[in-house]
Amino acid sequence: MVDVSQPSTARIHDLFRGGTDNYESDQIAALRIHRLASTTEEVLRGARRVALRTVRHLARHHRIGQFLDLGCGLPDVGVQLHEAAQKVRRNTRFVYVDRDPMVLAHGGMMLETNDHTRVIKADLRDGAAGVFTGAEEGGFYHLDQPGAALLGFILDELDDADADRLVGDVRARLASGSYLVLYSLVSADQQFCRRATALLNELVPTGGRVRPPGHVAGFLTGLKRTRPLGDVTTWYSPQHHATVPPTGWIAYGGIARIP
Repeated sequence: MVDVSQPSTARIHDLFRGGTDNYESDQIAALRIHRLASTTEEVLRGARRVALRTVRHLARHHRIGQFLDLGCGLPDVGVQLHEAAQKVRRNTRFVYVDRDPMVLAHGGMMLETNDHTRVIKADLRDGAAGVFTGAEEGGFYHLDQPGAALLGFILDELDDADADRLVGDVRARLASGSYLVLYSLVSADQQFCRRATALLNELVPTGGRVRPPGHVAGFLTGLKRTRPLGDVTTWYSPQHHATVPPTGWIAYGGIARIP
């Protein structure tokens, strides 16, 4: 049973990206977020476009045939991530991971039409050990072969200890030659970080956290980055933006290869 009286991060993101799987509680929450950061719709839509381009790029140019999307959220309007990858490599296997009941329901419908997708229910506050176990069952995801893990905005829902645990688990379990795609909402304005974090914790039962860019950069320490740290919407642009604007927030992160 989905409780629509309380907003959810997945449904708020869906609203900002132009979806319809949201309710009055989500719309009220989104309005307050918009008042704090009027660029939120642009940031979330831009990050989604880049995620689609990234899975295509990894499938085509790095021959990645298996993906994990941790904290996947609701399906987007238009092309889904697994469809983008499978258009390049037909038999690409895609594992979606979330704990939101509505996300899991949509994922169940997705399984009816695509044998190369799997949806796993997991609370990522507990790390990713169970995720890899579930993905591996039946030989669906091969732990000894390169893959790619996407952590897009899920770290915003975790406190520092849980975020460190999740990233550490993923880094430790991905095979050599795998890729870690990671981005998060960041701000260079410490006061904005505090205000935004307080607002998200007030609005959403699962809470939220906005970090400074240096903290997010630390998740990729020691790895060779194949896309430089910065505004994710400029990852594939000649005018890549490594610096963070002095106010507001952006989607910030990088892509790194597991040695």
